[in-house]
Amino acid sequence: MRESTVDYQPEETGRTSYSAERLFIYGLRCVQNGFYAEHFDQWREVWEGYRRYFGSRDCTPVLDALWRFVRNYRRYAKSPTGFHRLDCPRMARDEYLSMALLSALQHHDEACVRRCLDEIARPAGRAALQATAWQLGAEYLGLGQRFFPVSETDVETTLITTEAIETAKTATRH
Repeated sequence: MRESTVDYQPEETGRTSYSAERLFIYGLRCVQNGFYAEHFDQWREVWEGYRRYFGSRDCTPVLDALWRFVRNYRRYAKSPTGFHRLDCPRMARDEYLSMALLSALQHHDEACVRRCLDEIARPAGRAALQATAWQLGAEYLGLGQRFFPVSETDVETTLITTEAIETAKTATRH
């Protein structure tokens, strides 16, 4: 497996492991990319990575929930292709918002849940996306994978920063 996959463990730096977040982004990208023929093998890759991490029996429910989340994301998101390649070291805006949504659901932060859904989902799909996100977050919790808390303020700060970077990229110099 590549360095960017679930098995990658950086050298000990004294920092807390973000394993739940890494597992989610890795799985999200593999499942998203698998919808395209040239990356179909990434569905097998995520199965193998999660199977090694959780075991065959335990990985099935979380992967089923991840699959449902991605399908609803693709159906109801304002930008259904808002993700990066598997080997990209950065998170796309919607990858971050999806991760923040799961964190907010795990930590019962309704304000953050609303903010993430406002940014990600079209109105017609909010309830379906929230329901599948809740199920996915619960599956991760059932496997001992609790996301670090992300607040509405964290989301706002990230959105402002992301918008400023995008504006700077498209600005002209005279």
